[in-house]
Amino acid sequence: MFNAFDGNRLHNTKTAPEVAYHALTTRNNWGLIGWRRDNWGALDDYIRQYTDRNKITFNEMRFDTAIMNRYKYAPVNGEPIPGGSFKDGCDYGDMEEQVKRYHASLIGNGNFSDHSKPCMQENIRRASKAAGYRLILQGGDISPVIEPGQPFFIMLQWKNTGIAPTYENWTVLFELKDSSHKIIWSDTSRFSPKLFIPQPDFTAVSDTFNLPATVVAGNYNLNLSIKDPTDYRQPLPLAIAGRNNDGSYTLKTIAIASRHSGKSKKHQ
Repeated sequence: MFNAFDGNRLHNTKTAPEVAYHALTTRNNWGLIGWRRDNWGALDDYIRQYTDRNKITFNEMRFDTAIMNRYKYAPVNGEPIPGGSFKDGCDYGDMEEQVKRYHASLIGNGNFSDHSKPCMQENIRRASKAAGYRLILQGGDISPVIEPGQPFFIMLQWKNTGIAPTYENWTVLFELKDSSHKIIWSDTSRFSPKLFIPQPDFTAVSDTFNLPATVVAGNYNLNLSIKDPTDYRQPLPLAIAGRNNDGSYTLKTIAIASRHSGKSKKHQ
């Protein structure tokens, strides 16, 4: 809870700077600890004094910098306040701005005030849409000729257009599927979406693979699937259209040439 960042400000909290320092430096097996507030939408001045206007320095750690950068390593979350959030003529008028300011991933879906107000509903929708990650593919490229037994490359331009990364482990897989949707080849990209920070520009990731000599020439779908390495969760959805029933995305239909064809065939 972000009350740990009080630094002896409020008489009813009086949390020492040592507590904030401990909260901002302690780790578990996963890494640094995220922070939570249970009053999203609230406009009280102390909230910003705890966070982006927290000028306390302890053991050479500037608290505002550490707090505002924490989303890069661990999630910021919480739930809304049921009152005290009136701005611009409606409840939760500042909610979207707060979510963006603190790079929140989760803001809860309950504990709201009067749900019947259309403007309040719209404010919540905008804030919820702004939260978390939004991974997209901006473009890509692939070897113009792919032959069994030969190396080839796949390059994808990745971008996170959200305000925070995803914090879980994910495995990015390329899969070749035949007309019966059977996987005849798959391999792992070196790209990992875990802690992939939003940036204004895309990140180009190129992978080189060797296609097995046993692959028969023909047309195949090249699919992308982002899977849970523990096989517990469904594949990670991207913020693009074209998600298949199995959670994958078809990048391209490609033509596998005959071995040592020597011809410069373009992929379809």
